[in-house]
Amino acid sequence: MFRWIIPLIASSFALAVQAGPITYQGQLQDATGPADTQVDIVFELYEQDEGGSSLASDSHVGVEVSDGLFQVELDFGSGVFDGGERWLQVIVDGQELDPRQPITPAPVAYFALAGNEGPEGPEGPEGPQGPQGPPGDDGADGAENAWGQEGTAGTDPASGHFLGTIDDAPFEIRVFSERTLRLEPADDPDTAPNWIAGHASNETQGNPIGVTIAGGGEENFSHSVSGNYATIGGGIGNTADGNSSTISGGFSGIASALNSTVGGGQFNSAEAPNATVGGGAVNTASGTSSTVPGGANNEAAGAFSLAAGRRAKSVHDGAFVWSHGDDVDFESTAENQFLIEAEGGVGIGTNNPQDTLHVAGIVRTSGGVRLPDGTLIEDLDDIEGTDTLAELNCTTGEIAKWDGSEWVCAVDNDTTYSVGDGVELFGNTFSIDTDHTDGLYWRQGGNAGTDPASDFLGTTDDAPFEIHVDGERALRIEPADVLNVIGGWAGNIVDTDVVGATIAGGGCPDFVSGCTSEQPNEVTANFGTISGGHGNTASGSRATVGGGRENTASGNWNTVGGGRENNAAGSNTTVGGGRENNVSSSYSTVGGGWGNIASGYGSAIAGGTGNTASGWYSSVPGGVANDAMGWYSLAAGRRAKAEHESTFVWADSTDADFASTDEKQFLIRAGGGVGINTNDPNGFDLAVDGSAAKPGGGSWSTFSDARLKQNIQPVSAVAGSLLERLLELNTYAFEYTEDAVDTRLGLPGKQIGLLAQEVKDVFPEWVNTDEEGYLYVTERGTTAIMVEALRELRDRQDERLAELRDENAELREQVAANSKLAERNTELEERLAALEALVLEERQVAGQ
Repeated sequence: MFRWIIPLIASSFALAVQAGPITYQGQLQDATGPADTQVDIVFELYEQDEGGSSLASDSHVGVEVSDGLFQVELDFGSGVFDGGERWLQVIVDGQELDPRQPITPAPVAYFALAGNEGPEGPEGPEGPQGPQGPPGDDGADGAENAWGQEGTAGTDPASGHFLGTIDDAPFEIRVFSERTLRLEPADDPDTAPNWIAGHASNETQGNPIGVTIAGGGEENFSHSVSGNYATIGGGIGNTADGNSSTISGGFSGIASALNSTVGGGQFNSAEAPNATVGGGAVNTASGTSSTVPGGANNEAAGAFSLAAGRRAKSVHDGAFVWSHGDDVDFESTAENQFLIEAEGGVGIGTNNPQDTLHVAGIVRTSGGVRLPDGTLIEDLDDIEGTDTLAELNCTTGEIAKWDGSEWVCAVDNDTTYSVGDGVELFGNTFSIDTDHTDGLYWRQGGNAGTDPASDFLGTTDDAPFEIHVDGERALRIEPADVLNVIGGWAGNIVDTDVVGATIAGGGCPDFVSGCTSEQPNEVTANFGTISGGHGNTASGSRATVGGGRENTASGNWNTVGGGRENNAAGSNTTVGGGRENNVSSSYSTVGGGWGNIASGYGSAIAGGTGNTASGWYSSVPGGVANDAMGWYSLAAGRRAKAEHESTFVWADSTDADFASTDEKQFLIRAGGGVGINTNDPNGFDLAVDGSAAKPGGGSWSTFSDARLKQNIQPVSAVAGSLLERLLELNTYAFEYTEDAVDTRLGLPGKQIGLLAQEVKDVFPEWVNTDEEGYLYVTERGTTAIMVEALRELRDRQDERLAELRDENAELREQVAANSKLAERNTELEERLAALEALVLEERQVAGQ
């Protein structure tokens, strides 16, 4: 799986007047980080950010992706860029990346460079009112045949005065520049023109004649007519394709056959000649001259058939089928049947049937009556003593019974009556006295020995059940596929056709303090829930509002816990409470606070005021006016702006924006300092209690650009001998006191360092004092001082080396001189030795 990270689009042109390739750069990331692979990429061009049809496509196979980065040359041709919006859909190895990317203006400029004029820009703001000018000359009289804006007198249609066209061009009337009525001429002047009103997207198909679209329609749900003399009265999304077909209104109705009719409702279809659907929902009349008056999910498929109620299926010719509200098909089995499914009984002459068929009056038949024992009586006149059962005139306590040969009046011994204490039977009349104790009713003091399987309070038909207090409805239970429960004020509402809804209570009439108008709680979607409060709405499926006032859970599975004027849109979103908070993207959350907006997918705001989380999976823990705009970003404090992906921004209470400048930053604005492993930065911008490491190496950086400095001069000119000053410092081995360790001013164990008091005497600029009077060493400019001291040491060494060189030269000269003296001395010694030998020889001769 790939995720779209950084799309970049740049353009280049081969010539100024023709389109060239588009250089496209981007970055891909898989589950482990930036991708290093080869991928196949398809680029699709669209006019909109979602849906629609592709305008052009460009495929690239085996694209090299290195450290997530890639580059390709795209060529869609100049014809697709006409000045309108363009969106790029990127498909990597068959996977569509979401969302689509907007094309920047550079590629669209091909359209303008080709000599075309771009679309008109928006109108600028209105300038200030100028001074009143002098009155102008009277204008020329208007044309005699012009229509005045305030009406025109003296016109006569018979004399050819009319508003419209005199050629075969359509005529349109517009409101606020949008078409509201279009009259299209027919190809044959003897036939009727087409009348098309309502939304501008309403249209005809295939050149029909005599068409009428009276109104309605909207973007993406326009009306369409292709049948001659077909009519759509209103609604949205209706289609009339049959000649002389009619749709009066409703939503997504279809009249596809000759003379077919849909009265309204939604998703109804009349598919055969002369077929009719009166209204309701999802009904179909597909048989010739078939009829569905209304209801839901009914089908009249047979010719001249009728289906009504719910899920009635009249699938044979001439069949009439009525089905009550059960969610089960009730279908005809043969032609010309008249079928009724009515669990509450069929009444003729009575609106309170007591049996499957209850006739209040005389029953007459020409085909006979079949008795329960199978006997067929073909002529009731053959029954001795009476023409009809009604003529028996049985007395009180007797009923009409068949004795095997005729109908007679007799005592009803086949029905067992059971009466309890306080109940009496007089013939077929029951009476209950005031002291009764029978278990067939609920006592004000409670009942014992009841069984919920058979003993209950409520209705056995499809009528709602209500409980009233002080004459006002307090609880209403409505029958549905899943019952609706409505508690609280009688004005609380569950919309028609909604099932499984719950309103536990609340609601506010206009005469109650705090309610200036009627503010009922309302559930408009299946399984919606409102626990209480007033003016709340659960309009999404499975949506919940816990209470409060004027809250709305408008998306599916959304929740508003309480508060006031909160809105949970999207789906699976939550607003815990607070006031005027808004959640608009799926799986996003606002815990509470006031005026917070979570509009990014999976975003979260815990609380605070005026905060926004618009990036996917972004977070704002709280605070005021914070914005988390980048994906996976976090902003907290006051006016923190996490504008880039994966950034963390904390801003203190300063009333000024503190914004990120790039991705993956961790930014802190803390005027009181940042403490790590300490809760007292003690005046430092950053205080760390313990060791700190930079595993990647590098140095602590300080801005040192000469352009940022002034009054620059060599340190040696103002500081004296830095080497001598450094050598005045002493290094000590020591341990911090217990108090220092306890207050986290020092670490336990043996340490090596300086004494601040000594440092202060030598480098006073290195020493500061905290709020409690303790000295600490900052060693400002240590690197620069060490450089200058090394330079001073080098200069001294250079001077000493020069001196040593001079001394060495003198010594060399002395050694050379001494060598000559040694040679002279040797010569003298040799001469002296010769002289001594000569003297000795002379002495020896003289002695002889």
